[in-house]
Amino acid sequence: MVLAVQTIGARHAKLAAPPFILLSADDRAGGGTFGETLRINYDCWDDIRRVAAFAQPPIQLRTGAGSSDLRLCAIALPENDAARLTMTRKVAYLVDQRQLDEHFGWELRWQPGSKPG
Repeated sequence: MVLAVQTIGARHAKLAAPPFILLSADDRAGGGTFGETLRINYDCWDDIRRVAAFAQPPIQLRTGAGSSDLRLCAIALPENDAARLTMTRKVAYLVDQRQLDEHFGWELRWQPGSKPG
């Protein structure tokens, strides 16, 4: 099963059900006190293969030179490697989430979505 967690409306996901990941909030504007927190239910780690964390610039992460026409930066890739958590730094500037999917070869099924307001 391949699922995406993104802050569109109330799609912050759940810790107790697939995808066993919870995103705390949407802080694209940077106005939140604590930013965004991604929680992963490690009790269900056997059901998770990998998680890609990405941000939309500007972000506070030393990534090297970006490009103003590339709106997304893949920053890390936690993976389940034989029940071990491995974390790989990924600094890839991309146009959007669909290109992120293509870049990593996940073949996600995309559906239209929008943010209220």
